[in-house]
Amino acid sequence: MSQALYRKYRSRSFDEIVGQKGVVTALSHSLKRKQMSHAYLFTGPRGVGKTSIARIFAYAINDVPYNDEELPVDIIEIDAASNRGIEQVRDLREKVRIAPIVGPYKVYIIDEVHMLTTPAFNALLKTLEEPPAHVIFILATTESHKLPETITSRTQRYNFTLATQKEVIDHLADICTKESIGIEPSALTVIAQSSGGSLRDALSILDHARHIGDVITADDIRQHIGVPSDEIVHDILSALRAQDAALVLEHLHEAQVSAVSSAALSRSLIDELTKQIQNNTTAMPLEYITQLLQGLLQVELSNQEDVRLRVALLQSIHPTDNSHKVTDLSLSPKKTAHQSAAPVRKVHADDDTKRASKKSQSSAVKELPPSQVATPKTNIAVPKEHQSIDTKELTDEGWHSLLEDVRTTHNTLYSVLRMAEVDYSKANNNTIRLSFAFPFHKKRINESKNKDIISQKLASLGYGNFEIVCDNDSDQRIASTVINRSVSEEKDAMLSKIRGVFGSAEVLE
Repeated sequence: MSQALYRKYRSRSFDEIVGQKGVVTALSHSLKRKQMSHAYLFTGPRGVGKTSIARIFAYAINDVPYNDEELPVDIIEIDAASNRGIEQVRDLREKVRIAPIVGPYKVYIIDEVHMLTTPAFNALLKTLEEPPAHVIFILATTESHKLPETITSRTQRYNFTLATQKEVIDHLADICTKESIGIEPSALTVIAQSSGGSLRDALSILDHARHIGDVITADDIRQHIGVPSDEIVHDILSALRAQDAALVLEHLHEAQVSAVSSAALSRSLIDELTKQIQNNTTAMPLEYITQLLQGLLQVELSNQEDVRLRVALLQSIHPTDNSHKVTDLSLSPKKTAHQSAAPVRKVHADDDTKRASKKSQSSAVKELPPSQVATPKTNIAVPKEHQSIDTKELTDEGWHSLLEDVRTTHNTLYSVLRMAEVDYSKANNNTIRLSFAFPFHKKRINESKNKDIISQKLASLGYGNFEIVCDNDSDQRIASTVINRSVSEEKDAMLSKIRGVFGSAEVLE
């Protein structure tokens, strides 16, 4: 039986370690100076070499040759995931008192140490505080934040990092040469991207794909491990930018038909969005991308990845045309009865004529008898007869002119403002109501500086001064309906599959 590649090419010396130069250098220096700590903490992502380096270091401490088949009696490995109770730790505390047999030290490697129970940690703490001189602990974990501070403060910590894409590709290329595996360079790149910097994962993918054909291509790897093509990723992002929910779901279906896993698709979308942000090539607002990333990050944590991905994408649809969205999603939006209270309105004068008009209005108010002057608890509305006679009526055409003006001078504000559904029904009362699908758009427009910009732009275009009122209630209800429908459909589909497996037996939800 052939040996798995990740085991066959497991590092056996510090010279063979890939991607952990800082850790290797520090441990090598401590060996040369014979200045070892009584306890070490190796922490970092899975598959980056924590246990391998722990073994190499343990052998080097006792100056014995490395052996893959059997550990020396003085090197003890403990899997905390299956030995996590206080009884196991008490047994360990009894055995540490026994002197080493072969080398100068007894080395305990405790893998996944964060899995120990609280009583077990408390029992281990006593040994870490006052360890026998002949004992060294190496604690390895992927989740150091779960360790009590009383434990971590008594260890010498080493942080392991993910390998770079180049390091993974070079390592795989070397192994392919030794194993006579024919593979295209682009296929190695796909493996490196899919592994996320984990050398063990990269070797597992290569091991599974090595028998696909005489020469492995990038498409072979994508189909084998369910990784989406660049085209699918770009198509989905383009549909999101176009606010086309139906097209998003269509591309998502194409990906699933191609055996692309939801987790892999979400990772690819995250990588592409991150790349676009770094290169400043995204056409979407940063708030929009942030919300989308938050949804995508939850996909791998969900036990229903397909549903979670669909919800994350649908939540990211920000319709600019409400009727278009209703047609695509077969929903009928209901107008909300709730109306937000209008914020304090600020009147701006952009030229000498408006300043003069404002001054005359102020004088007219002053000439009124005291009994007719109301205490200004809110804004004093300017009577229509005192407005400028050349003020134009605000229409869709005028609003588009405003958007174009804002786009040329305030691009970030434009990217949010264009998401608004505009209600001119109270324009005669100097009020414009803007509706948004999500609260952060409303929050951004409600900032006083942005309201000032909109008001000034409208005034400069000859439409007068307007009070901007924002809400997000009606659109938020529509978004919730879409999400609930998606989850319900997926749940029904899953229950149907379960009934098929169990012969239509009763399924308890």
